Amino acid sequence: MRLEPSFTETYVLLGSLYLQQNREREAQEMFERVLELEPQNAEAMASLALVHGRNNRWEDAIACYKEALKNDARSSVLHKGLAQAYFELGNHNAALKEIKKALQIDPCLVDGYVLMGRIYHARGLGVQARNAWKKALDLKPDCEEAQECLLVVTRRDNRVSNKK
Repeated sequence: MRLEPSFTETYVLLGSLYLQQNREREAQEMFERVLELEPQNAEAMASLALVHGRNNRWEDAIACYKEALKNDARSSVLHKGLAQAYFELGNHNAALKEIKKALQIDPCLVDGYVLMGRIYHARGLGVQARNAWKKALDLKPDCEEAQECLLVVTRRDNRVSNKK
């Protein structure tokens, strides 16, 4: 498909639709073509990072998020995506740094608090993890992911205390 420069927004949308349909290959091709025309297109770069993440290519996702942040440093979504990628690679310090940036930009980013809780939990910081998940529930009481995280940790804690 030949891309017209004036329609790059349409092609980003098409790539996003491919991504929603789990057609990662087509989505990646679309985002890469947009980036050939507009290398600074942060939305296409961030979307390409999502494709890489879905395929567990976290190093590539990190590179894309970093590039997108050069053009949109105040995006909480980009910082959260970068935090997620670092977390998936086990780089909890970098993940925590990025999720804090995301939450500083948007203190109502519910899934940011869920991720923060996961990061703290992975680092063995249970109190901080619970506080992050509770904050997510304060913002969105029906947040299933935060509810599930708290439930799993509470059940585990109860089993440990019952063994004592």
